[in-house]
Amino acid sequence: METMMAIMALAEQAGQDGETETAEALRIALHNIAVVASNRIEAAQTEQLPKIEPKAAWAIRLRRHIALQKPEILDEAIAEAQGDTEIVNLLDLFKNEDIEKVNQTVERLIPQLQSVGRNEEAATAYLIYLNFRVALAEMYIQFPIEQQRQAREAGIQACQEAAQIAESLDDAALRAFYLVVLAGGFYSSRQLREAEYFYLSALKIQRELAESEPHIFNQYVATTLNNLGAAQSNQRKLKEAERSYAEALEIRRKLAKSEPHIFNQDVAGTLNNLGNAQRGQRKLKEAERSYAEALETYRELAKSEPHIFNQYVATTLNNLGNAQSDQRKLKEAERSYTKALKIRRKLAKSEPHIFNQDVAGTLNNLGYLFLEKDVGRAKKEFADAKNKVEELMREAIGIDDKISVMQGLINVYEGLLACHIKERDWDKTLEMAEFGKSRSLSELLKFKSEELQPKAPTPDTREIVEKLGRQYSDASKNLTVLENERKEKTQRLNQLNEDERQALNEIDARIKTLKAERKRIVKEIQDNYDPDFPPAAAPIKADEIKRIAEEQKRNIVLFRVLRETTALVFVFPDKNLHFEEIPKFGRRELIELYIDKWLIPYLEYEKALHEFSVAKKLCDESSTEKNLKNYRDKYDQYSASDEQWKKTMNDTLTELDKKLIFKVREVLQNKNANPDVLFVPSQSLALLPLHAACREENNEVRYLLEDYNITYCPSVSVFQRCCKNKPETGKDATLGIITPSPDIFGFEKGQIELLNNFNKDFTKLSKEEATIENVVNELTKDYGFVHLYCHGIYGRENPFDSGLEMYDNKLLKLSEILNQDLKENQLTVLSACETGVADAFSPTDEHLSLPVGFIFAGSPSIWGSLWSVRADATSDLMNFAYQNLKEADYKEKKSEALRQAQIIMATTGNYRHPYYWAGFQHFGV
Repeated sequence: METMMAIMALAEQAGQDGETETAEALRIALHNIAVVASNRIEAAQTEQLPKIEPKAAWAIRLRRHIALQKPEILDEAIAEAQGDTEIVNLLDLFKNEDIEKVNQTVERLIPQLQSVGRNEEAATAYLIYLNFRVALAEMYIQFPIEQQRQAREAGIQACQEAAQIAESLDDAALRAFYLVVLAGGFYSSRQLREAEYFYLSALKIQRELAESEPHIFNQYVATTLNNLGAAQSNQRKLKEAERSYAEALEIRRKLAKSEPHIFNQDVAGTLNNLGNAQRGQRKLKEAERSYAEALETYRELAKSEPHIFNQYVATTLNNLGNAQSDQRKLKEAERSYTKALKIRRKLAKSEPHIFNQDVAGTLNNLGYLFLEKDVGRAKKEFADAKNKVEELMREAIGIDDKISVMQGLINVYEGLLACHIKERDWDKTLEMAEFGKSRSLSELLKFKSEELQPKAPTPDTREIVEKLGRQYSDASKNLTVLENERKEKTQRLNQLNEDERQALNEIDARIKTLKAERKRIVKEIQDNYDPDFPPAAAPIKADEIKRIAEEQKRNIVLFRVLRETTALVFVFPDKNLHFEEIPKFGRRELIELYIDKWLIPYLEYEKALHEFSVAKKLCDESSTEKNLKNYRDKYDQYSASDEQWKKTMNDTLTELDKKLIFKVREVLQNKNANPDVLFVPSQSLALLPLHAACREENNEVRYLLEDYNITYCPSVSVFQRCCKNKPETGKDATLGIITPSPDIFGFEKGQIELLNNFNKDFTKLSKEEATIENVVNELTKDYGFVHLYCHGIYGRENPFDSGLEMYDNKLLKLSEILNQDLKENQLTVLSACETGVADAFSPTDEHLSLPVGFIFAGSPSIWGSLWSVRADATSDLMNFAYQNLKEADYKEKKSEALRQAQIIMATTGNYRHPYYWAGFQHFGV
């Protein structure tokens, strides 16, 4: 969405210009955005319910049971309720988890209790009703993928409501419990800032409780500290995470002195976490000590329960090997890895679906260990790891499984790439650099196969193709159901009885039949109608990549970030290859550059902006002295944050040039290369505006895009698809999908004027016209240019949930975009926020974003954005870019049209800072 400052500025300007309707629409937008943001972060501070005095013994015990999750306390609550048949019945139903009857009983019982003034008991009965929904905040992942978001939101809402009721009952332990579950829900959905906030809120309450009842609540304090450390660690707040883990460890060690059989496992787990936080800060000796102590504890536990603790012994040995390897203690690291591998191979014999990935991970670590002294041995270890992961990939079902397995594949590909570099085999280096990225994208596309549909080559074949598509979807959905059922049974293979084993054999037979049926359907579709179904990003050979560079007269630069270095593979139009390796810029340095120096400061800036916007809303509603002071304080904080973020952006873009892009400049200049360059970035390099990397020349800032016309693609095979997508005779008809969301009503005037000036053959869908149905219907027509001015949303849990927000509050999802047929399209402009964004914390190297969806739908060129762009600056940028597109030279070179517009912005006017223009990238040809 547009930044709130832009909305406020436009609202004030509209008011001054006498455009009262526009001004009011903008103020409503600001209010709505503030309310949504406030509800998320500050849900625990919403309006309090009236206080209710606790007095019913059964209700007090029942709430204690929920807060501490102890079954014996529920039995005590049932005993306390004896004599009240209705309450005992409700508690028995709750104990037996009979959700349907609990709901019916609560619905009937609450009015009865309230009518006789038993409000505490009515509130507690309602908590029983909510309790099953509260669990959805963390357990939503067990639902089918299309239901997960709804389930998670229901769970979060239930947590918030239950926490309010607990507060009204003055039940601190219960409120802390719901805040912890709420935090866990946000953590599991990768909303880490929210998770940290609610863990801290719960921790404050638990600390107070532990002062009076340390024997009960100290363990909960330790658990919350451990979880808080995980949320902090995943945000790269490693110092804070280390403090949280250290405090949790101190408490757990004290608990373990009196009850080692209960708490020693927790001690070892926290030691492992502490070691990870220390290693992340390069405190390698401290990390090694933490892992060694954890290892000693796990080994002791494994003596009596090897079936439980051997896997933890292996994990800790692997971690210890990592810390030793980082310190160049190669012999010690080899011993640790070898011991871990021996245990993991043994575990994988009985449960390969669980432990083969661990086997592959340790093989991969050994491969890197041998890389410097024995490339042949390293290749063998990497090849063994690759075979294990490939086998797992064939068995993976859900997106979590696939992403987890793909992490293993990427590490393996990086290792094999490093071997080819050591052998100076540049063709193999090029092929491996491309292979890993194409493979990852293909696997992601396969995951949502039941939603992918073939495209009819002619109108008269549409009916039969749609029928085949439905058959394919049905087979895919049924296959997913069966594979999930099979996965559940195989995870408890040792506990299955004879009947269940027979059922598993029947499932295997049905899976085999369904796979054969789906294969037959796909063959019929590919042979007769759509050869590109399902869409894939097939890896291509070195000679083909060279041919693409020659035909497109374009330099290709593949970035591959490895463990300790970054490999740059250049392919020139004369078919020559050039290789460079950037030392001291590996995975760790990239994480520090992108997350620590770019993303976290940007999120802090957005937080300051949000807090200022909320303060302004409160001040507008009531100009009390308190609200005015809060407004001034928040404005000062925002102003300082705004200046700091812009300085941080400049510093990071300068550092990016100094550490990495300088070598790209140097090679291209030495080659006297033409200015057209394709970047194939790796990992979170894909989320940085590489074209805006800058350095100082003659006391002026010079950006990379001033010298080179940069385009992006996630892989060369995707770029090849863009080349094939390019229509032979481009049509000029333009479709504009503009302001479908109510909070950006009022911005359509400038967008419509922009598109009208560009092309009179212009079709507009704005406001209530821009429904999902209308937009999908319009996209079936042949438009040369598609312009979308709307909110872009990235699905961090599932990239296929990414989409563009339409009028009816529904998303035009990535999976639906993939099914469109944009065969006459020349350019798709995603003039919205975060339309080119992917998950910075994703372990996979391939980022499946909205531009990729439009490429697979048939578009050869896409403009997308990397952050929440300013409405006013974007309007100027698009005006310049569309003016360029009207000229013949730029129509053939869409990237140059955007580039020249960005150069104008960077060198003239009020929007020179890269924040205003560098967010837009050109994808494709």
